Amino acid sequence: MHAKNPDLYQLVEFRKTTAYGLIFLAYRMFEYGEAHFQSLMVDLKDTWTDAPASNGVPFPFTVSEADIGRIKVDCAGAVAGTELVSEVKERMGELWPDKGFAEHERYHDCKAALQQIKSETIEQLDETEEKAEYEQCWPFE
Repeated sequence: MHAKNPDLYQLVEFRKTTAYGLIFLAYRMFEYGEAHFQSLMVDLKDTWTDAPASNGVPFPFTVSEADIGRIKVDCAGAVAGTELVSEVKERMGELWPDKGFAEHERYHDCKAALQQIKSETIEQLDETEEKAEYEQCWPFE
């Protein structure tokens, strides 16, 4: 493909870049969240001069070191939140409330299962601060 159709090859290779990741995330911002998008933007800043499309133009955004630190913390939190939802969904199995709504007949079973998972999750945490944060911010009430 590289020899016979270099334009197509370049397009396929572009899908492996941070720039493509930004385009993909922008399209699905509400699903993946702003933290992931900002993290990829920081990654793009680091590789901007290597990107063919930059054409020598300086990176168009100003991102301070403090912003980069905040973005990395936010992204780590977003990843942890996504993993938590996936774990809860897996543990709930058929009781998982599709699209956020539990069927009337399953409501009490669903609520009890979520409370059990919350208790088990908090019990596994080491730090008192983390336990309090999970207790206060548990998203499945």
